[in-house]
Amino acid sequence: MKSARGPVHSSPQIDVGRGIVLRLAESLGHIAQSGVLKNNDLQDTLTSLGGSLENGARLHPEGFACYFAMLRALNDNQLSAAQTAAQAMATYELPGKVVPTIRPLHDTFFLPEQAQQMRAHFASDSLLSRQINPVPTASVELFQDRLKEALELLANLAPYSHATFTNITTEIIPVIGQSHNGMTFDGCSSVERWGAILINMQLDRTALVLAETLVHESCHSLLFDLANDSYLTLNPADELYQSPLRIDPRPIDGIYHAVFVLSHMYRFLAEVAQNPETPNDMRQEANTLMFTRQQAFNDGYGVLSDHAQLTPAGQEILNSARARVPESVS
Repeated sequence: MKSARGPVHSSPQIDVGRGIVLRLAESLGHIAQSGVLKNNDLQDTLTSLGGSLENGARLHPEGFACYFAMLRALNDNQLSAAQTAAQAMATYELPGKVVPTIRPLHDTFFLPEQAQQMRAHFASDSLLSRQINPVPTASVELFQDRLKEALELLANLAPYSHATFTNITTEIIPVIGQSHNGMTFDGCSSVERWGAILINMQLDRTALVLAETLVHESCHSLLFDLANDSYLTLNPADELYQSPLRIDPRPIDGIYHAVFVLSHMYRFLAEVAQNPETPNDMRQEANTLMFTRQQAFNDGYGVLSDHAQLTPAGQEILNSARARVPESVS
């Protein structure tokens, strides 16, 4: 089988992961200036946090969760709850550069209330809270080791993809996934817990495929970042088409996400395949997976070309995805 290789770039865009953070900082400034929290100290705290974020700081996923909890409480006229969430949010400021933490869903790392909230952040129409189960005590260290191995592979053999990943991801949450209606899940990301990715460790993966799964899930968060203040598609949500990554039909927005993510999965595999330090058996695995991801990308891209109603921002991002993946095997 020929390898379907494309260009591999040497460094990620410097603003990766900053769009959503800067939008958050702007929102915090507006909330502080409005006086809606009715607490001068809290308003000063939000102003200070917003300034730190503008100057390069990051916010832990728990901080994003607090932000959305604050907004919901304000919308529901629950002032005390909004103040509590705002105060908690300020404790989750992170420096600009952090090493992603591995935080298994286990009572060593999550209090019961935290676990319940985390499930709610990731739950959706296609992923039920009850599908997200704790890691058994006997598997905690094993799963941590496997994820560390995948992160080392990403850093050593795919430095561009690794740099993009670490600009986005601050927390990896291994869980045991339960199937529903015959379907299971690889992982999940959520804008309400931006920077965190959920990984189903129930699935049997090679180190390469596990590293690819990390890239996959983090790139959903990357697309949230790139589109933080823009619509990308205008198609109705009930308009469904065949997805390149799932067996169930999906709306155009879901297919757009899949195509974007597949372009980054392909780039990661191309990095590994072209790296002279890659072991031969892994190189062969990467080349085989590249071909599969290329086909899936082209299938999804074809659906978007035929049916998607794209905004200018959506077209620009899709063009960049197309540039990562060659149209035919070379």
